[in-house]
Amino acid sequence: MMLTGKDKEGFTEDKRVADPFRERYFDSLETLISEESEKKKAEREKAFVFSDVLSDREKYVDKLKKLIGDPLFDRRKGAKVSETKLGEDDECEVFRLTFNFERGIEFSGLLFVPFGLFGRAPLVVCVHGGDGTPELMYGMYGPNHYSDIVKRIARRGCVVFAPQLMIWGKEIMKSRFSRNTVDSQMKMLGSSMTSFECECIRGAIDSLCEDPRVDSARIGMAGLSYGAYYSVFVSALDTRIKAVYASGIVNDRIKYARPDFSYFNASGSLLDAEVCSLICPRALYLESGRHDVFFSYRTAETEAEKVRGFYKFAGREQRFVFSLTEEGHKYSPYDDGIVFMVSHLE
Repeated sequence: MMLTGKDKEGFTEDKRVADPFRERYFDSLETLISEESEKKKAEREKAFVFSDVLSDREKYVDKLKKLIGDPLFDRRKGAKVSETKLGEDDECEVFRLTFNFERGIEFSGLLFVPFGLFGRAPLVVCVHGGDGTPELMYGMYGPNHYSDIVKRIARRGCVVFAPQLMIWGKEIMKSRFSRNTVDSQMKMLGSSMTSFECECIRGAIDSLCEDPRVDSARIGMAGLSYGAYYSVFVSALDTRIKAVYASGIVNDRIKYARPDFSYFNASGSLLDAEVCSLICPRALYLESGRHDVFFSYRTAETEAEKVRGFYKFAGREQRFVFSLTEEGHKYSPYDDGIVFMVSHLE
């Protein structure tokens, strides 16, 4: 309809009329992403040669570092740690550790030391997921989806360090930030939240390796969701981690492209399976729930089979497990993953 000088109110049409055009626009972009993802997959498979990982692991670790960016600080410069005992219960002494790194960075977490230890014990860095805290993982506020994971690990004779990442929930503390905004700001500086928080965790491990309660040759990592993501990435970067228990994260990263899990041209270089390959031949236990409402277990299975192939090629298939549970987005209530991890710290 053409407008004329007599049209006082102007042209209008039903708001749904243009829906097909918007739908086709989205469909065309979705098709483009799918086609380009297949091309990038071919590039990734051509560029990523697992036999090279075994012979020149540092080459691929450097690729990972370039992918996630510079952490913007050096954890080894002027690092200091302070410890405050918070209390104890029937199972553990509980301490708050505060790590001060260069550039004014302060990072903290809780250390759980079980009673009855003799000499230096294995250390497990146990990392919470989204909206989580170390306190939740210990079950301080009652039952939750972490299923008392810290206590269950400590009962196996391990000292457990639970860091606080910048993903706590609003019911714990009102957030002054958007994680995705901060991550975008970091990426514009050539960094990322992943790079920064991996460096913080590794700095905490540096200090804990000097702790007389800890056996620095026996370090594991465990995590759920975001915690599993960090367990995989830190372990890919740091060979001091001898065993990993990662629940509810390794999956099709193109399908589940969260902003802070996504990096420029990652599809052509390193996605979940390739990052996991940098842990091989160290022990890796992956877990996914059939009733996970966030990440499909079917695509998790597909990614896990790629990882299994790496371990099989290396002759270390017994050091890899993929477990499919009957749970949702939570740890298994059974200790299979914990037992696997701790057995590889003995």
